[in-house]
Amino acid sequence: MGQLLVEVGQMTGRLSPLAYLQSLFHWIQEFVAEFVAQVGMVDAKGNVSAHTGKKCIEFAGHKTGNNFTVQANIMASPTVWPLMAMTFEMTDGDLAERMMEALETAQAEGGDLRGKQSASMLIVSGNPTGIPWKDTVLDLRVEDHPEPLKQLRR
Repeated sequence: MGQLLVEVGQMTGRLSPLAYLQSLFHWIQEFVAEFVAQVGMVDAKGNVSAHTGKKCIEFAGHKTGNNFTVQANIMASPTVWPLMAMTFEMTDGDLAERMMEALETAQAEGGDLRGKQSASMLIVSGNPTGIPWKDTVLDLRVEDHPEPLKQLRR
C-alpha cells in the first residue's frame, strides 16, 4: 500500500529543519540508492521534501502538498498517489482521519500489486519532549491481516 508519511515534529541538533532535509536528500542521492530509494519528510515548519528513485518498481511516485507528502510504490496504477494526495487535502477531520481516508482511497484505486497484508500509522507531537512515549500521539500497526485497513480504522 502507498505510504502516507506526515511527520509533525521538530528537528533537533545543529542544522535547521530545511538544512537537515537537504543534507539527508543529498546523502540519499549521492551514496545510498538514487535509483531505488523512496523517502518523504515534512519538518515542523512545513518544509516538504520527497524523492522517488528512477528505478523504483512501477508504478511508483510521490506527490507533495501543504505540510504533507505521499509516497507509493509497486502500485496497481499510477493514479494511486495523486488520489491519495487529493483525498488528504479534501478530507476534514484530524490528522489520523485524513491519513486513514487517503489510505482507503489508495486501496480503492487498486492499492499495492502484491495485495493486502499490513498497515500502520504513526503520529508524533509537534512539541516534542524528547521522551518518545510522551511524544507519540498515535501508533497503530496491523501486522498480518486480510483486511488491514479495516482493522486499522476500528
